[in-house]
Amino acid sequence: MYSVVPQISRVLEKPYEIDGKMVDEGTVVVSQIFALHRNPHIWQDPEKFDPLRFTNENMEGKSPYAYVPFSAGPRNCIGQSFALAEVKTAIAMILRKFQLRVAPQNIVPDEDLQSHLVLRAKNGIMVNISPLPNT
Repeated sequence: MYSVVPQISRVLEKPYEIDGKMVDEGTVVVSQIFALHRNPHIWQDPEKFDPLRFTNENMEGKSPYAYVPFSAGPRNCIGQSFALAEVKTAIAMILRKFQLRVAPQNIVPDEDLQSHLVLRAKNGIMVNISPLPNT
């Protein structure tokens, strides 16, 4: 739901047609990843957290650029593979021993997000952590 980098920009190296209009070489084009991931023309119920939307069956016919949490193309994040492997390992290790719940009073509405170089919650995200039985 919340890409670490909420927008990316590129400078056009040649004229480019966007939505039937020509855009000149040298123009800075900004892609709003935050908005792309919530586009109702691409995603059914775009505000809902639904990991199943990324199954092969549900992604069939969608552009590979419909979901770009690490940017895309030749300038995508060089740490993408490492980051995905690292997060899977960390989550598996944590979930073996703990139950995590976002504290209800600290669910972050979109208006409380700050976009600097990366997207972050203005006041952080509070998480309740409790050990699982027999750990």
